[in-house]
Order: sequence, then structure tokens, then C-alpha cells
Amino acid sequence: MKNTTLCLVLCLFAAEALAQEPRELDSSITEVTVYPSSARVLRRARVDGDGVYLLRGLPGELEPDSVRVRLKGGFVAGVEVQRRVVDQSPLERIEKLRATRQRLARRLEEGYGSMTVLEQRGKHLDVLLASTARAQRLALAEGRVEIAAWQARQRFIADSMRTNRRLRRDLQWTQEDLEAERIALDLDLEGHIGRTAVPIHDVLVKVAGSARAQDLEVAYIVGRAGWRPLYDIRCDAAGKRVTLVYRGEISQVSGEDWQGVRLLLSSAQPERSARGPDLLQLWASLFDPRRATGADGSSIRASLEVALESEPALSSLGYSGGADDGYSQVLEEGLSVRFVVPGTDSVESGGSSTTVEVGKQELAVRTEYFCVPRQDTTVWLRGHAKNEGRWPILAGSASVFFGEDYLGQAELGEIAVGQRFSMPLGAADGITCERIKTADFLEGASFFSGTATETEAWRLTFANQGSAIHSGDGSVRVVVREALPRPTDDGVEVKLTGLSHAPSKAERWRKDAEEFSFQTWELQVPLHGETELRFAITVEHPESQPVSYREGGTQ
Repeated sequence: MKNTTLCLVLCLFAAEALAQEPRELDSSITEVTVYPSSARVLRRARVDGDGVYLLRGLPGELEPDSVRVRLKGGFVAGVEVQRRVVDQSPLERIEKLRATRQRLARRLEEGYGSMTVLEQRGKHLDVLLASTARAQRLALAEGRVEIAAWQARQRFIADSMRTNRRLRRDLQWTQEDLEAERIALDLDLEGHIGRTAVPIHDVLVKVAGSARAQDLEVAYIVGRAGWRPLYDIRCDAAGKRVTLVYRGEISQVSGEDWQGVRLLLSSAQPERSARGPDLLQLWASLFDPRRATGADGSSIRASLEVALESEPALSSLGYSGGADDGYSQVLEEGLSVRFVVPGTDSVESGGSSTTVEVGKQELAVRTEYFCVPRQDTTVWLRGHAKNEGRWPILAGSASVFFGEDYLGQAELGEIAVGQRFSMPLGAADGITCERIKTADFLEGASFFSGTATETEAWRLTFANQGSAIHSGDGSVRVVVREALPRPTDDGVEVKLTGLSHAPSKAERWRKDAEEFSFQTWELQVPLHGETELRFAITVEHPESQPVSYREGGTQ
């Protein structure tokens, strides 16, 4: 009874006080928790005892229902969020934004032109490397040995390729920064053009039971803000260890700048409904052909909507920030994880995105070369490692480095704690593959059989002119994968014949062979030498029923 009376008195007191003339507060943003598509902003202000206070001009992106006010040494007797519209004359701002965007467009155009030149130069160097390798093989076959000249030429080509990659890397980073700045300018322009009135919010707060000055905290959620994970994958020159650097890219156009604030990155999604779905009734009926079409003869498609939504898997909730290595502190909060970015940072509304370093993890890695010649004759390098951090890795983009060389962009999927995963480490230098069809013919049915046979024969030639990662004698092992046609009818039979090397029997490839008809070879390629893989694929089928082929999808 006593609590009920107290609440009633406070409510009456609040209603009376909110009618008083409020005192305007100066507040500042001290902390921002950034979610994937929103942010929680924490403001602090100083109140001087009881009364009604006003926080004026909070952003239009503020969600009124999310406003929470806290006062440690008193009562918050009432909170009211008021929306109003203010007139603006943004013409000067628009012209300034347009001029800035025009300058950016010119710089981007120049950069893309330079990138085209560098890409063409890179292709020329690839051709030069391949022609040099062919010339060396021919000279060796003719008994002409010019080791010093070959080595000098290879050093020149390798140095030129490294310089080209470095220039492309630096230019790509510059272009990405310019593109991000252009997108932010477009969003800023979109928010100004055609608008002379801007919505903002004011928050009225009634303080009771406080006889002294103290801090008032106001927290609220804003939209048009978010962050995404980014990574650097840095493999050492020996191919033994990888440094996985975690970063967070933050952007926002909420309408207010976050200057010198404490930043936290959270994997939670407060914009999602907190209420789970209800179970729907499920019906089963015998098929009636009379109800298969409507009265107008149109087809009626039965649908069943499944509304069950499971809780997010742990692997989608965050990743290790390495709290023990001087990077972010990691806070677990139920189903989500927060990363406390050390120090303070600033993120301007409508400006370019801000990238903060969260932490890093040192991983032991096992590298291997692989090639899928049917799709691409490039030989690639990848690493196999285990997530030894304390939190899963979120899916995100990664910049791949080998030593000091930037190799390009790749994507990482969600990786649980303790899970083993593969990471791309770029194209292999000095290892080439040539794929040539050596036979392609059709044999008709014989007098005693109605079966026709189609045969394709292939020769794959792998050459090793020297690679960064190799065995003691300079040789390399290349995993080669080919897809055999998978029959969908009993009348079709596929055989692998004419093999120069038997496919690998390793357990890691067994499931792919059985379920997808993927064949895998593990070839050893000597230094300054070649290894050939020859095979033929024969497809037998009824002569009256030709076979069609389709890549991807399901049966």
C-alpha cells in the first residue's frame, strides 16, 4: 500500500512539474554502442537539484520508445519525448557538398584509369613469365644452359610483379576510401536536397528527491548507423603462421556527430522484435483434383509458411578481440558480445566511415597449393588453421597479405570457437597450369549394342619456376580437382580412363568423390620442372538419347 501511494504521489508531482518552465541542459555524448544497423547513444548532463530539465535538439533518427533516463541520487519522476520540425536553408551546404563530390568523381576517374594501366601491365608480366619458362625448357632440351641470365631475368620479372602488386594495392585502398567518402556525400546530399525542414527531438525530464547537483544519463537508440567486421590476413614469408587482425568499420548518418566518445561494438540487434513467433496450426487434406484450379481455370498454388525462428547461433554473435594482448575488452551479455574499443574515437554523421582496430590473433597455419583447372587454371595458395580465440569470428571481408605484398580481397565465413577453417592466401607465383583437350570424339552404337560413347581426353601441365613456399628440394605439392559428370539416369554411365596418375585416396576427399563425383589428385611438381596429368572421361548412353550437361544446382 505504501509503494502504491508513493508512486501515485510521484506521478501527480511529475504531471505538475512538467507544466513548469524547464531549464535547458548542456549535454555531451560520452559513449556509443554501435549495433549492426543502429546505435545506442549515451549522453550525460549535470542537473542542479529538483526541477524540470530540457535536452534540446536530439536527432530526428532517435527512436522515442528507446529513451531511458537514469539518476543515481534521486528520482526520475517523469520523461517526455517531444518531436518538432525546424526550418533550415541548406543551399550553401548543398553547393559545398556538390563541389566536393565533383572533385571526388575526378579523382576516382583518374584512379580507375591508373588501375587499368596497372592491370594491363600485370597481365603483360604474367605472359612474360610464362614465355620465359617456355624458353628455358626449350633451351634445356637443346642443351643450352644460361643459368645466370635466367636467374637475372626471373629476378627482374619477380621484382616488377611485386612492384606492380604494391602499386595496385595502394591505389585500391585509395579508391576504396574515395568510394566510401562519395557514398557518404551522396547520403548527406540525399538528406538535404528537397528538404527545408528537419525533424528533431526534445526530451523533458522531471527530477525529484535530489537535493544536490549530480549527473543525469540519457540513453536512446538511433537508426542509420552500424558497423561491420573487417579483417587483415597476414601470412609470414615461410607460410607457417598467420596473423588475423580484427577491425570494425563504423558509419553513421544519424544527424549528430560522435566526438571523442567511448565506442563499443555489439553483435546484438535491438531492432528485432523481442517477441518470438506463435506456433501455427498445420492442416493435412486429401488431394482433390476439383480444387486444383480456381473458378476461372487459374492454377491455385498451395503454400505453407514456417514461422519458426531459432535463436541466433553463437557463431553469429561476435569474435575474439584478444583482451589479453592490449586490444579490446570483450564483454559477454547473454546472446550477444560487445567489444570495448580502447581509448576514444570520433565518428561524424554523414562523413566517411571510421575503422577501429579491435584485436588480433596469431594462428599456426598449414598451407597448400590448389587448382580447379575446369574453372580457372590459376594455381592458388590457401591456409588451414583453427580458431583458437575465445569468441567466434563474424562473417566479413578480409584483406590478404603474403609477407609485405597485398594480394587482394577475400571473404571469411562465420567460424565458431575451436572450428578449423580455410583462408585464401592469393595466387601462387611461379606455378602455372596449362589445360589442353587432346581428344573429343563420339562412337556410335555397334551392331550388337545400342550404346553410344562420348570421350573427352585432357592433358594438364603444371610447371614450377620457383615458389615462395616449397619443400626442401624446391618442389611443391599441388591439389588438383576436376568434376566428373554425375548421371541422373540409370542409362548413363561415366568412367574415368587413361589415367597418368591415380586420384588421391585420402579420407578428406572421399565424401566429395562419393556425393559429387569430384576427383582429386595430389601432384608433386619439381623445381624448374613439369608434371603432367592425363585423363579421359567417357560417357556411355543410349544412342537414341543424347546427353545434355549442366553445371551447378541439384538433380
